[in-house]
Amino acid sequence: PTLRTIERTVSASGSVAARDELIVGSDAGGVRIAEVLIDVGDTVRKGQLLARGDDAQLLAQLAQQNAQIQQARAERVQADANLERAERVEDSGLYSVEAVQTRRTAALQAAAKLDLAVAQRRELEVKIAHTRIVAPADGVVARRSATVGAVMQSGQELFRVLRDGELEWLAELPDHALARIRGGDRVQVAVDGAASVTGSVRMVAPTIDAKSRNGLVYVTLPKDAPLRPGGHARGEIVVAKASVLTLPESVVL
Repeated sequence: PTLRTIERTVSASGSVAARDELIVGSDAGGVRIAEVLIDVGDTVRKGQLLARGDDAQLLAQLAQQNAQIQQARAERVQADANLERAERVEDSGLYSVEAVQTRRTAALQAAAKLDLAVAQRRELEVKIAHTRIVAPADGVVARRSATVGAVMQSGQELFRVLRDGELEWLAELPDHALARIRGGDRVQVAVDGAASVTGSVRMVAPTIDAKSRNGLVYVTLPKDAPLRPGGHARGEIVVAKASVLTLPESVVL
């Protein structure tokens, strides 16, 4: 007999899922998709352009709005100059109190008109930005529903991105076994036809399913794991280690 350290494990099975799956859409409504730049499986960086909508009409409106801003700015300059002349000679009696007040009101109206034009231009710039669909974070494209020629609707899903390409194994265990699991426990996960990978317990779900009496254990998997979201896997969770006396199996008769 020899003294060896034996690991005590808990067997479990469960599905593989993305740790954080981001739904990418647009707030633009009624804009036709002009270009799609990525496909499923592509790795993207935060801020990378994924698709572009047709913004020709919005750009034309922006040009018109810029012209209106120039006109409103000129009107404000003229109104301010008229008010300044009236106030400079107000005490001389050349202008009545009513005339001075009228010019003061005209100056305020011109300033408000300019502010409104600038705000409308800012709104158009936001709408143009919404025609650019960009990645919200680094990750891998898991699903693409955007096609060239389709009309985007506000809130419509166009892409799904797996944040940082991170996957998790959701191991199902009966409630009496969950008490033995601790965060950081080592896990060996294997799927049919693929080599096993080593992960670690991230957390144990705080709730139990009322029907199955099972709970979930969230196991973080390495980024290069040969697993896909939605797949099924089985594994062994190491819950303890013990020093025991052992014999070779060949001597046991």
